[in-house]
Amino acid sequence: MNTPFRHGDIVCVTGTVRHNQNFDDNFIFVTIDGHHSPLMIGANYVTLIAPRMDAGERVRWTNNAEGVVLATHSDQVWVKLDDGSYVVWPALEVKVVAEKASDEPLSPPPPPLDGRIGSEEDPL
Repeated sequence: MNTPFRHGDIVCVTGTVRHNQNFDDNFIFVTIDGHHSPLMIGANYVTLIAPRMDAGERVRWTNNAEGVVLATHSDQVWVKLDDGSYVVWPALEVKVVAEKASDEPLSPPPPPLDGRIGSEEDPL
């Protein structure tokens, strides 16, 4: 850059969201490469450039076509559609409709035998 930054210049900073945003919280934490701590900033000051999508997540495009994410790169998503064909979609036009399936099924802990916490571990 040939011109130094001046007071009042409008700039854009690229970072990565560090934690999922809680819907009751208007702030997000953004990690900026080369900076030692995350930036806490109001969500209304942030513009999404490329949403994160993981392989195995079910997604829907703007024309309602659905499929499963195979891979992502930058702002592109490679998807296997339900009809078996493959497409690459711009990530900003894709919505995640279901989280990827876990390798291990989750099961709730057993209920207490007599209502006391820890009684599920008492010998019979």
